[in-house]
Amino acid sequence: NNDSGAARADDALRAMNKSQVYLSEVMASNDTVIAAAGSENKDWVELYNAGTESVDLSGWGLSDNINWPRKWQFPQGTVIWPGEHRVVMLDGLSTVDTGGTLHASFKLSRGGGETMTLADSTGYVLDKLYLPEVPTDYSYGRTWGLGGFFYYDAPTPGAANSTGFRGFTAAPAFGVAGGLYAANVTVTIDVPAGATVYYTLDGSLPTVDKATRYTRPFELTDTASVRARAFESGKQPSNVITATYVLKTYFTLPVVCLTTDPDGLWNEETGIFAAGAGIDLTQYAKIPFEKPVKPTYTRMKEQKVRVPSYIEMFEQTGETVLSQGVQFGIMGQFSLDMPQKTLKVMAKARFGSKYLNGRLFPDREYTQYRNIVLRNSGNDCVFTRMVDGVQSRLIDQTDTTVIHQAWRPVIVYINGRYWGHYNLRERADEYFVAQHEGLDLSQAKSIDVLESNGTKRTQICSGSNEEWKRFIATVKTLSPGKNPEDLQYILDRIDLDNYFDYVIFESFFANTDTGNIRYYKVPGGKWKWLLYDMDWGMYSSTANGIGNYLNPKGHGANDDIDNSLILKLLENSDMLDRFLSRFGEIFQFFTTERMLAQIEECYAILEPEMDMHYERWAPENLKNIAVDQPQTKDGCLRYWHSRVEGLRNVARRRPAYCWRQVAEWFRLTDAQMAAYFGPIPIISAEATWDSEKAKNNGMTYLYGANWERLYN
Repeated sequence: NNDSGAARADDALRAMNKSQVYLSEVMASNDTVIAAAGSENKDWVELYNAGTESVDLSGWGLSDNINWPRKWQFPQGTVIWPGEHRVVMLDGLSTVDTGGTLHASFKLSRGGGETMTLADSTGYVLDKLYLPEVPTDYSYGRTWGLGGFFYYDAPTPGAANSTGFRGFTAAPAFGVAGGLYAANVTVTIDVPAGATVYYTLDGSLPTVDKATRYTRPFELTDTASVRARAFESGKQPSNVITATYVLKTYFTLPVVCLTTDPDGLWNEETGIFAAGAGIDLTQYAKIPFEKPVKPTYTRMKEQKVRVPSYIEMFEQTGETVLSQGVQFGIMGQFSLDMPQKTLKVMAKARFGSKYLNGRLFPDREYTQYRNIVLRNSGNDCVFTRMVDGVQSRLIDQTDTTVIHQAWRPVIVYINGRYWGHYNLRERADEYFVAQHEGLDLSQAKSIDVLESNGTKRTQICSGSNEEWKRFIATVKTLSPGKNPEDLQYILDRIDLDNYFDYVIFESFFANTDTGNIRYYKVPGGKWKWLLYDMDWGMYSSTANGIGNYLNPKGHGANDDIDNSLILKLLENSDMLDRFLSRFGEIFQFFTTERMLAQIEECYAILEPEMDMHYERWAPENLKNIAVDQPQTKDGCLRYWHSRVEGLRNVARRRPAYCWRQVAEWFRLTDAQMAAYFGPIPIISAEATWDSEKAKNNGMTYLYGANWERLYN
């Protein structure tokens, strides 16, 4: 039951193996090691021929079950040469690829507890290797010439193993869990026998040289992130344990705590939050800050730099929702230059689990996620901080199949420091699609997810765009208004109701940034659309949503997003009637009263937290990013209330403006509009329809020849 005993048992086992072919090295949790071409993230096992003769492995077996020794069998003609290290991929494929690499029919568990076996063609077990839990990107096996078993932090598939090390120090444990506390907390740490524990309070990784040695319990009088690690002679240090203690602060929102080494945040050359050495952002007028300067954080986003971290999430009632290792990076466009950055949090197996494990959104049934976003509210971050959430929650109330992100405001701490209000969101990617389409997360990579026009390589979020490119190129040649076969070609390939709903939502809310478009196709399914990033929706009551989306030049802020599909569909009179009928249903559902009620619900959630948020961030606001953003807490609060009132005013005015915009665009009479949309909503005298004012606000209309070309 110790290293010496394991070495003796291994010597005896190898002495009985006359073939001299042994299990040399195994990897059961792989994120980065390439064992064969195209083999990233795959398990593998290495065999070593220690003899002087080649050995025919035909019919021999590999297995992770000692009672089924030939679970996978080597193909006929497989030979391992003297001194050869032969790698077999354990990826469930059971094939031989063009490079000659063998792929077995099973995979290994990341958690250990399995026994890897090698058997001859009769099923007699020649060698076996018990696998403990081995960290991601570490391997386990034998070092030739040394007895017993070793871990390797630098795996060597296809080559001789290095010396390795015998094991890891046992991890310490906190006597009091992290969480929300009303008073001071005394921290106790359970120290493993024979080990010494060191701890930090600033998020940095504990080391013997740069941490405090734990000798007795210590008291925290303010919020802090405590990290601890055990060290033992002859072994690798233990895993780092992390706990954030949020002290003496009352919250009405859940609290998310991120702990990471400060160097990854603030290093002038590599820190994801750092502007860079000698850079004063207040001296530059143009945003994004790329010319004449590109801040370090912009480069870190472009290079997709991620920092290892630990995340905890606590309900305001104190319940722990989430506590595990992760990594995070920054994301965003305009909002990237705000002092408070949007964060993308990602689960990785090497940090403990490939999923974020917890029910993060009460209005979603899911308990596992690959990625989540802590969003600073994007373009709306200096305005209402909730407009995207208002629209998502309104859409939640409809019967649509258009998937959209959950919205949950939270308070964030980073390394024990208050980081303010964020909007916790699902990440609109292939994993998001898999969940909402009822697929297992492991199937996510089989889904095609595209954005923008979907025709460039950079517009592929997941999968391939080949099918979409063929489809949209064909659509542009069709005449669905005249040819039923052309219409059927389209209907066979898109979910029509889903697509119409998507266009209607964008048009009703008058989103002027419709370039944020994503659509997807699951294997065997039709193209469908998902809604995200509606920061410019409900921004202006007079913005012409339908005119923007149906503009023959293309839609979006620069008219560069292809809208051939919707224009072609609406050439068909039946499709136009179906579109207007559905538009009318959604229009009459999104009443001013319903929108105002949702705004008030979201306002009531955020309002209690805004005082602390602006106390944290107001002094760091930059006038060269948002000229009207105050730099005092009280000024920011007044400004925020004024923007929320502006949002309420959009809800009061938008239905009437939308009604008239649809009527003018499609040249419908009031009677026709009443049949589809009901009577025009009544609004106050100062907000009555004013077409000249509307045009001055950027609305566009098509008359005459354009109308004839499109709809006659």
